[in-house]
Amino acid sequence: MEKTWLFIKEHLALLIAIVVGLLAYICFGGAAFSYEDEAEKDVLLSFVDTINAVPASFGFFVYLALIMPGVGVILLGLSLIHRYFGFAGMAVLFADAIFAFFLPDFLEYGIGYDLGFEFFGSWLPSVTLVAACFALFTVSSSEKIEIADMAEMGMLIGMAFILNLFKLFTIGSDGGSVNLQMVPLFILALRRGPVKGFVACGIVYGLLTCLTDGYGFATYPFDYLIGFGSAALIGFFRPLIFSDSQQTYNVKGEIFLFIAGLSATLMRMIGSTISSVVVYNYTLAAGILYNLTYIPLSGLFGIIVLMGIYGPMIKIEKMFPVSRKPA
Repeated sequence: MEKTWLFIKEHLALLIAIVVGLLAYICFGGAAFSYEDEAEKDVLLSFVDTINAVPASFGFFVYLALIMPGVGVILLGLSLIHRYFGFAGMAVLFADAIFAFFLPDFLEYGIGYDLGFEFFGSWLPSVTLVAACFALFTVSSSEKIEIADMAEMGMLIGMAFILNLFKLFTIGSDGGSVNLQMVPLFILALRRGPVKGFVACGIVYGLLTCLTDGYGFATYPFDYLIGFGSAALIGFFRPLIFSDSQQTYNVKGEIFLFIAGLSATLMRMIGSTISSVVVYNYTLAAGILYNLTYIPLSGLFGIIVLMGIYGPMIKIEKMFPVSRKPA
C-alpha cells in the first residue's frame, strides 16, 4: 500500500493526464447528461452512422481525431518505460486538441457538411487539451530548461526565422517555398534533445512563423506544430551522432544524420499533407503531390548542410557539452 501511494505521488501529473485523456471518450456521451428526454439521447446512438455519412475523403480525418486521444494515452502509459514516450504522447494530445477544435468548421464550411455533435466541437478538444497540459507538466519536470538552453534555443530560432525570409524558390504564386530554415532547427534538436527541440521548434518557432506567414491559425496544428516540431525527431539520434568516441567526421555519424534528417522530413511531409486535405480541401493524392514539390527538397538541402558541418558540430559539442539527465 505504501509503495502504491509513493507511486501515485511521484507520477500524479502523469496519472491525471491519462485519466483526463480517457475522459475524451466518455465525453462522446457527455452531452447526454444535459438532455431531458430520451428522444434527444437517441441522437447519440446514430454517432457512427453520422460519421459514415461524411464524404470518404474526409471520413478518415474524423476517425483520426477520435483515435488520437487513445494513442496519446497509450504513449503516456509507455512513458513509465522511457520518458520519450511521454513526449510523444504530449505531442499527439496537443495536435488532436487543436485538430478536433477546427475539424467541425472544416467540414461545415469546406464541404458543407454539419457533423452535428456539440461535444465534438467543444468537449473533445477541451478535455484533450487539459490532458495535454498535464502531459506537458510531466515531460517538462524531467527536462530542466536552464539559461544556456534558452540562450542557444533563442539564437537558433532567430537564425531559422531569418533563413525563412530567404527563399531559394517558391512553388506557385502562393505555394510552399524551399529554404534552409530547417538547418538551425535540426541543430537545436540535435543539441538539446527531442523534448526541448519540440517545444522550441514546434511550439515557439511554429507559432511565430504561423503568425507571420499569414495562412491563418487553422494551419498551425499540422503545417507548423507537427511540421516544424518534426525536427525534434533528430534529437532521438543524438547518442548515435554525438558519442564520446567520435572526434570528427565519421561514416557512422553521417549515416545516422541522414536517417534522422530523413525521418524528420517524412514527418513534416505527413503533417503538411494532412493539413492540405483538411484545410485546403485537397484530395489525398493531390496533397501528397503538392507537398512533394518542396518539402523533400527543403529537407534534402537541410540534411546536406547538416552533414557538411558535422565535423565542426562535434568540436562545438566537445567544447560546450550539453548536460543531460539520464533517461
